[in-house]
Amino acid sequence: MLNSILGNGVGGDYADIRHCCVSDSSLARTGPGNIVADPVFRGPLPANFLALPDTIWFTSSSPLMLDTTRSPCWNKGLYWTGSPATDIRGQPRPTSEAQQAANPVDMGAYEQ
Repeated sequence: MLNSILGNGVGGDYADIRHCCVSDSSLARTGPGNIVADPVFRGPLPANFLALPDTIWFTSSSPLMLDTTRSPCWNKGLYWTGSPATDIRGQPRPTSEAQQAANPVDMGAYEQ
C-alpha cells in the first residue's frame, strides 16, 4: 500500500505499507516514509460516511480533501514509475521524478 491514509480499526494483514499516513502506530513500522498523525481533512466529516451524498466524493468540496495549511499529508506522498497520472477526481499528479521534485504528490485519494 502506497500514498494512502489509514484510520483506526484498519483490518487485514498489510505486509508492505509505505509513505502512508496512519493513525495506528503499529502500522507505521511496516515500511519507509510512514507518518503517524491526524491527516487533518477539511471536514467536518459525518460519523457515518454513508450519510454523504454520492456526488460529493468527486468534488473540490469533499470533506476528505486535505487542509493544505495544516495537513501533514500534503506534498508528502511518493511518486513511483507507473503511478496514476490523475487522482480520484481526474486532477493531475506528478508523472515524472522532475514533476515530483517541483510539486510533490499528496498522500490520499485527492491531489490538492
